[in-house]
Amino acid sequence: MTPVSAVQGKAVTTLEGLPAWYAANKRLVKAPALHPVQQAMIDEQAVQCGYCFNGMIVKASELLSKSRGRTKRKSVPR
Repeated sequence: MTPVSAVQGKAVTTLEGLPAWYAANKRLVKAPALHPVQQAMIDEQAVQCGYCFNGMIVKASELLSKSRGRTKRKSVPR
């Protein structure tokens, strides 16, 4: 965990702000209702407890934004 004092004066993105953060990074005119990672979690019914789930979505979104297409997509059997 990060103490609040460590982020004083810095931008902090929460789960609720994730679609706006995505829109700003992608230079979209309008923010989507959900970030693609949020939508993927819903579509794939990837449910976890409410305590850690928000952090997992925000962190996954950050990691994907830094990868800039360098990830390999793997098929997962259903």
